[in-house]
Amino acid sequence: MSKLSKQQKLELYRKWKHEGYSFNELSCQENLSRSSLTYLLKLIDKYGAKILDQPNKKYSKEFKEAAIARVLKHQESGIQISLELGLRSRGMLVNWVREYKENGYNVVIRKKGRPSAHDKEQKEVTQGTGSRGQAAEAGKLRAAYQKLLYKKTKRLGSETSEEIAQAITELRQEEHLSYDQLAKIITTDQSLPWIARSTYYYTLSKKTFTCKRPALLAKINHIFEHHKGRYGYRRIALQMRREGSKVTDRTVRYWMHKVGLKGIRRNKRKYSSYKGTIGKIAPNLIKRNFFAIRPNMKWHTDITEFHFLTAAQAISLLIQFLVIQTFNAS
Repeated sequence: MSKLSKQQKLELYRKWKHEGYSFNELSCQENLSRSSLTYLLKLIDKYGAKILDQPNKKYSKEFKEAAIARVLKHQESGIQISLELGLRSRGMLVNWVREYKENGYNVVIRKKGRPSAHDKEQKEVTQGTGSRGQAAEAGKLRAAYQKLLYKKTKRLGSETSEEIAQAITELRQEEHLSYDQLAKIITTDQSLPWIARSTYYYTLSKKTFTCKRPALLAKINHIFEHHKGRYGYRRIALQMRREGSKVTDRTVRYWMHKVGLKGIRRNKRKYSSYKGTIGKIAPNLIKRNFFAIRPNMKWHTDITEFHFLTAAQAISLLIQFLVIQTFNAS
């Protein structure tokens, strides 16, 4: 929206507010992003035209941390937070959150101007790319990572993805490194466990289970334990309805699946159509001896199944085996 002047922005606001133009119509007329235009008009509507006269404001570290916490911890809408804080652009908060994750869940306030030579050298050493102390820094990081893994692992055997993700996050926060920078150093040692980038961020994004209906879940647990795990979700739902609770089978199934309750199922015997010997079994006269000295001496049948679009048909073909194989071979 920076290509628009103040007068153009106010004209768009007037059309939307007083002439009844919709966001879609204005965005198509001016060839603008609908989401950015919507945010601009709502911002002017909330704070007035004076919001357009404010210069570029520098926000403190505490201010950014509070805004980011509302997005990540409290799951509030980023657009609503931006409007409440009066941010000039809806993308500012998005960039803060992205940089916060890239910097190891830390808010980094960059200095204005060109970086000094000392800052460049310090950055190279911190990232492990500088020539001075590169091997020593990498060795320290690997040792610290291994120590964190030992603390996080709660059992014998290989570490879980959650434990590895916790160790990576703590090391990133301590060393102020991104995932890629840390992976470049740690993965050089094949003995140290590691997880892919997608697995790492997926593990971080998983929410802990919070029950919104504790009374219902307590009742389900009580019935399940009372019957020693022999009731499934249908019988539990039926028992709850008998006791006066208005609950459906699907609701009970949902909460039982959430907490991992599974009824004991009796393994039924696999179906078999065999019912013993039925009918007469013809005597085995050939006994796999198909050799014959003249035609029409031995006859036998072959059952062949042909598959069609509708069904499979079995056709019994009477074959003169001597003529086809034995006689021709001779």
